[in-house]
Amino acid sequence: WYQRRVHGGSDDVNVFTREGTLLAKGYQRIEYGDHGPYLELMDRHLCIDLAAQPVAVHHKFYEAYHRDNVKIYHQKRIVGKAKKRNPPPGRYSANNDRPEGYASYQVGRYYVGCEEVVVQRPGATKRYSFPMQKIDSLLKKLGQQIPKG
Repeated sequence: WYQRRVHGGSDDVNVFTREGTLLAKGYQRIEYGDHGPYLELMDRHLCIDLAAQPVAVHHKFYEAYHRDNVKIYHQKRIVGKAKKRNPPPGRYSANNDRPEGYASYQVGRYYVGCEEVVVQRPGATKRYSFPMQKIDSLLKKLGQQIPKG
């Protein structure tokens, strides 16, 4: 990515799968790492019981669960401490060779790709996608190519 940064979250928004399942009430922050934008969720935000879900992927850094075509990552290790300087391949992946690690994922928290979910304020009738086209546009202005994956 252009620069690793974080955007504060909101407890006044519901997070749904595109199929309509309520995943979370609120989110902690958006992590803009070199693997792309991810919503960071804490246990208090989750509205689904992941303990009842089979683990789809066991990885040394995370466990992944699937719900309605959404991959939910539960972070087990910090990528910076493991010297993971570059992310795995993906649409928004950028190999910036960061000594501090390609993202600031926190152990024990959950991560969902912003492009995989929609959000809605309580009481509202319309649901919204995260503005991924704005992210794409910003990357183009900065001269970075967006890998198609």
